[in-house]
Amino acid sequence: MKITKILLCLLVVVLVFSGCVNGEEQVTTTIAPIATEVVSTTVSTVTTTVNPTVTASQTETTTKEVQTSEKTTAPTITGFTTTEKITETTAPSEVFSGFCTVTVDCRTARENIDKIKKSKVSFVPENGIILDKVVVGINEGETAFDALKRACMENVCTDNCKYCRENGVQLEFNHSIAFDTYYVEGIHQIYEKDCGSLSGWMYSVNGEFPNVGSSAYNVKPGDSIVFYFTCDMGEDIGKTF
Repeated sequence: MKITKILLCLLVVVLVFSGCVNGEEQVTTTIAPIATEVVSTTVSTVTTTVNPTVTASQTETTTKEVQTSEKTTAPTITGFTTTEKITETTAPSEVFSGFCTVTVDCRTARENIDKIKKSKVSFVPENGIILDKVVVGINEGETAFDALKRACMENVCTDNCKYCRENGVQLEFNHSIAFDTYYVEGIHQIYEKDCGSLSGWMYSVNGEFPNVGSSAYNVKPGDSIVFYFTCDMGEDIGKTF
């Protein structure tokens, strides 16, 4: 009987011990998966969070570099375009069919300087020559007046005065619409009647005084044209009627 009780006690002890062992295994089994999931989730979250940040930073850097490159290149392209346009729009030099010479002579005004209007004395050159046989381009059908106008536009007086340097030799004329003719009134601020009632401008071609106005005389290559200021209706410059 005692033996039976002892066996029963041993069986109870074994069962209790077995239950304790099984309980520890269950705890171990339960804890391990939880720990694994937590670590795995944490690592996964960190990886997901870090990677987009790096990618976004790289994208922003690339974009800025492209924009900077475009801004630096643009002015260079514009500069080349402007230079080409200037070259293309440069006006070509005028081509003439021939050349003549033009002289503007007011020595009679210098010789009568005491009679000329005081306001005009400063416009009379020291040597009495406003233009000294300057070469002028001409085209077929152009006149002595055309040659004079071009000579005044392209040259300065022998005194090299400030007005001529800025504007060329001053020339004033009257245009008759009815006859389509031009009459020279003043050159270099010296006008008809500035040295008496018989004073004014006349012209010659190759030493001869034509019987027509300067705007009606067609010049030829090689002609020598002289515009004279006379104080005595041509008598003081060799004009005979």
